[in-house]
Amino acid sequence: MVKRKIIEINRELCNGCGLCANACAEGALQLDSESKAVLVREIFCDGLGACLDVCPTGALKVVEKESESYDENITYEHVLKIRGEEAANNVHRENSKPHAPSQLGCGCPGSVAKSIEPSRMSVESQNSVSSELSQWPIQL
Repeated sequence: MVKRKIIEINRELCNGCGLCANACAEGALQLDSESKAVLVREIFCDGLGACLDVCPTGALKVVEKESESYDENITYEHVLKIRGEEAANNVHRENSKPHAPSQLGCGCPGSVAKSIEPSRMSVESQNSVSSELSQWPIQL
């Protein structure tokens, strides 16, 4: 057991809409027989709180408590089983490369360095000088 961030559900505030379960890429939340959100297993919750913004009643919050560690591999297998491969590729995995080509292992896709080949450059100034710009984004 480690002290870590994890989702806590206030069942009195939960209206059973299920939006949190849909928003959780790790499949850590689902609705029980009373149509209330429950945490399936603590090892499935990454503690990042993607479910917080979709809850219309504020029934969810991230708390720090003693819990089993988040297990990215078991979570991946769980989501693969219940939602399929496409959904499993969206599981938060800190220590591995992204599974889907659309996912990036870094932040904003626009921050990825790109090389621009000189032969592709056709922008010329009024002085007919070709651009020397070879990377994007640039910092001046």
